[in-house]
Amino acid sequence: MTKELRKLHKRADFPVREARRILKRWRRRLDAAQLSPLLESLHSFETAFASGAVAEAQTALTDLERKLDGDFAYLRKSALRDWTESLLVALLIALFLRAFVVEAFKIPSGSMIPTLLVGDHIFVNKFSFGIRLPLIGKRIVDWGEPRRGDVIVFVAPHEPDKDYIKRVIGVPGDRIRVEGEHIFINGERILQGEPQPYAYFDETRQAEQKCLKYQAALGQAQFVILYNPSLWHETEEFTVGPGQYFVMGDNRDNSRDSREWGTVPIDNVKGKALAVWWSTGARDGFRFSRIGTFID
Repeated sequence: MTKELRKLHKRADFPVREARRILKRWRRRLDAAQLSPLLESLHSFETAFASGAVAEAQTALTDLERKLDGDFAYLRKSALRDWTESLLVALLIALFLRAFVVEAFKIPSGSMIPTLLVGDHIFVNKFSFGIRLPLIGKRIVDWGEPRRGDVIVFVAPHEPDKDYIKRVIGVPGDRIRVEGEHIFINGERILQGEPQPYAYFDETRQAEQKCLKYQAALGQAQFVILYNPSLWHETEEFTVGPGQYFVMGDNRDNSRDSREWGTVPIDNVKGKALAVWWSTGARDGFRFSRIGTFID
C-alpha cells in the first residue's frame, strides 16, 4: 500500500464505518431508493480504493463525506458519540469481567509468605466455582467446590468489608487437628518434609523474621509452610460444617485465619488465586522475577 493510500485509508475509516452502519440499521426502515445514493458513493470509494486509483478514491470519499454531512446527517452519529459509546461498551465489559470472571487483588500482609509476598498483585479466577452475585453475596450457579490445597480469596466472615486470601485446609465434614507444626485431617497428617532454617523480611513490622520452613503437599498443591518452634502453640481441634471451609495462611505464626475466627461459608468465596501479574516491595522495589508466577 502506497503512502497516499495509507493516508486515504486513515481518513476514510470513520465515514466508511458510519455509512455501513446507516445502511445496515436503516435498510428495513427506509426505501431502497432513499439509501441508494449513499450505497453508490460507498461502492465507488471501495472499488477505487481496491484498485489503487488514488484520485478516484479521493473524489469518491469526498462525495461520501458530503452526503453523510448533508442528506444523511440526521441518520448518523457524531465522532464524539461513537467514541463515547465505544468507551461505555468497554467499561461495561470491564465491569462484567471484574464482577463475574477475573478480579485483581493486592496482597496486603505476610500471612501467605513465601507463596505470596506483601505487594504482590494477583489475578483471581471468579469463575472457578460458579457465579456469585457480588451485591447480595450469594452464588446462583455452582459448578465446582474449593478443594484442599486451593488458595482462595473470600469475604472475611468477621470483617465483611474486607477480602482475605488463605489456603483451604479442610472441606465440609473434615475434622481438623492443629498440633504444633503438624496438621491432621480426619486423623491423617499432612505430608511435610524436613524442616530447614528460613529468614524473611517482614514489611509490616519492618524487621527480619527467622523461622523454619517445611515443604508440604495437600491435594494437588505443593507449597511451603513457615513455622516458629520457639513460640507456644496450643493443640486445637475443629470440625468443618456443611458449606464451610477451614483456611490457614502458609505463614502459620503470622496469619489470622480459621483458627481464630472460624470457617468460611461457601457464599463468601470469591474465587481461586491464579497468578502474580505485578509485584513491588518497600525494600526491594520492583520484583520482576515474580511476574507470571502461578499460585499453587
